[in-house]
Amino acid sequence: MVQITYAQKSMKYDIERTDYTKGTYKIFAFKLRNDSIHVTKFSTNNLPEKLLYSDVLNKKQKSELYSILKSIDLQKMKTEYINENVEGEVHSVYNITINEKFKSIYIYFVDEPTLKKLDDFIYELLPLNQEGWYDVY
Repeated sequence: MVQITYAQKSMKYDIERTDYTKGTYKIFAFKLRNDSIHVTKFSTNNLPEKLLYSDVLNKKQKSELYSILKSIDLQKMKTEYINENVEGEVHSVYNITINEKFKSIYIYFVDEPTLKKLDDFIYELLPLNQEGWYDVY
């Protein structure tokens, strides 16, 4: 877990979003910890996992992440957000620790606004290729 300190305020955090398919097969993990991002791809064919992207956050990115994390109230968040009107194979699990408070949140075809901010932040960090696709995929 990393501790960020800005203007005499500090925040410890550890964020991991894991995407699953067909119920239990991990396909991607996005980790924000130690002032860095790591994106890992998992195989559904028993191949080894592959680190697709890794980078250290710069000062501006750290500040932006800190602002997002300050706005998250884990106590008010539900443990799951499910769209009952959709049947699909992909879901995500967020394991979030902020200042030693932990919550695991299951997401199934719902854009929960707080978590969307985190996702948007993560996607902004990932490089795009010439076609506009994220290079890490």
